[in-house]
Amino acid sequence: MSELFKLLSLTFLISCLDMVNLVAQPTFNMSVGTSGTGNGEFSQPNGIAVHPFSGDIYVADRNNERVQIFSSSGIYQSQFGTSGTGNGQFASNNGCVDLAFDGSGNVWVIDRANHRVQQFNSAGVYLSQFGSSGAGNGEFSQPNGIAVHPSSGDIYVADRNNERVQIFSSSGIYQSQFGTLGTGNGQFASNNGCVDLGFASGSMVWVVDRGNHRIQQFMEASLPVEFALFDVYLEENTVHIEWQTRSEQNNHYFEVERSDNGFSWETLQRVQGAGTSLALKDYKVVDPIKQAGTYYYRLRQVDLNGRFFFSEIRLVNVQSIGKTPDIFSNPASDKVTVVSKAEDIDFVTFFDMYGNDLTAFVQIAAQAPKSLCINLETLPEGVYFLKTGSYTSKIFVRKN
Repeated sequence: MSELFKLLSLTFLISCLDMVNLVAQPTFNMSVGTSGTGNGEFSQPNGIAVHPFSGDIYVADRNNERVQIFSSSGIYQSQFGTSGTGNGQFASNNGCVDLAFDGSGNVWVIDRANHRVQQFNSAGVYLSQFGSSGAGNGEFSQPNGIAVHPSSGDIYVADRNNERVQIFSSSGIYQSQFGTLGTGNGQFASNNGCVDLGFASGSMVWVVDRGNHRIQQFMEASLPVEFALFDVYLEENTVHIEWQTRSEQNNHYFEVERSDNGFSWETLQRVQGAGTSLALKDYKVVDPIKQAGTYYYRLRQVDLNGRFFFSEIRLVNVQSIGKTPDIFSNPASDKVTVVSKAEDIDFVTFFDMYGNDLTAFVQIAAQAPKSLCINLETLPEGVYFLKTGSYTSKIFVRKN
């Protein structure tokens, strides 16, 4: 090998190493906060998350029993939470420890010493909660970390002193759990193991096992039924519940359940499953609505051996009994066109499935007396409700 070739090779190698170092070493930009209890000050901050729409920064200010909100440039905006055990309050010095956003922009906050998870909208208004002290399903002992599944919206909670991760639906209904006490694969250290978690993809979650000085990776377990679609929508005072399965394994039947409060459920109809199948299967149930209100729907899938699983929850908000506008296309990727059946459209309002007003996040692309073209690109994938004029809200779905 010639000396010139050696010199060129060495120069190329050094250049590559310089490029790697350039990428691998972030440059400090700024910091936010000092010690204290005032606006923009912290006492043992413990968790952070960025709002998926606005980019605002939410910080779990643990020993000040609050969540503080900052702009994307670090300017203090507002806060919510006080010390206590009531709705919207956090346990003293050991409550507000971690938080995560769902696909609708609501934030779920771990309230550790009160052994629960609380939900707030983006402005910090209390919405709901789940969990209590204990070791049973849906109970916690010092929960410490939280993450929202990027596709299903399921909520994963690191239940620290129970040495496990518990999984809840997007509305906070207990689904399943994994993890036991120990040092083996899939086990967590006693009282100080399972402390935080995060998703690497839609089927892979990493969990911090602090007391065992490691992190562990878990793959999402396959369910007996793989859904291609689960949609609930309102047309002419009738709710349509439709679902499609890609595959079924030992599936006995589905039960369509309805609730008017999201907690107590009644069975509307049982639908026979396909047993074991790899073909696409379509199912549909209709539910005539006789009075205005908010209605929740879910599927209870039952195996041949008696095991059962719940689907995600879908919501329909019926503001009045009357005609609804037509929406094209639905599901939509970037735009929808709304066509009135009778009266002119003078305004449009958008809500997510939790009732949050998202009108400010959409734009009117084109307008005529009886039609609107609306840009949805700023909304994440999800289920939404639309109200125009005196028409009833109508559900539609946005897909990426």
